[in-house]
Amino acid sequence: MKATFENPPCNQAATCSHLRVTPLQHVATQGIVLGVRAIADHHFDANANEWQLYVAWRGLEDAESSWDPFQAIYNDVPTLVTQYVESANSPELGALL
Repeated sequence: MKATFENPPCNQAATCSHLRVTPLQHVATQGIVLGVRAIADHHFDANANEWQLYVAWRGLEDAESSWDPFQAIYNDVPTLVTQYVESANSPELGALL
């Protein structure tokens, strides 16, 4: 489903360019904040050219765990990531700390 908005109505308090939101952007930015339950694995994603961590989220089933950029998770929970890296014994990940 793709929605296009041609010449959306604007008011003087905002510009039209700031009001154009796709349905995908709307769903992705609902303000849900989840806590990290555990870091279960890691790998290098060659397509994204980055290390990623497999994160299990508090309040969600294991099937909803996700691969997320190392740096994003490290920025949010540095102590947990550091503990994982130390236990994983991975020189590549250790270099990212």
